[in-house]
Amino acid sequence: MRKKFEKSICLSKKTDKLPVCERWLFENESALKRLKQGLTDAAEGRVVERGGFEKYLDKD
Repeated sequence: MRKKFEKSICLSKKTDKLPVCERWLFENESALKRLKQGLTDAAEGRVVERGGFEKYLDKD
């Protein structure tokens, strides 16, 4: 079973073929729901710019 989400992201229920580093997301309903909501918000322009991560980079 495949579900098309936001035109270019295809989410599949066949998690047995996914690497472990990606499989957890499909097994965690709460995280997957929040990801989908975030993608929807971004697609509809509901985002807030919070700056970059430069302050966390090593200066070496």
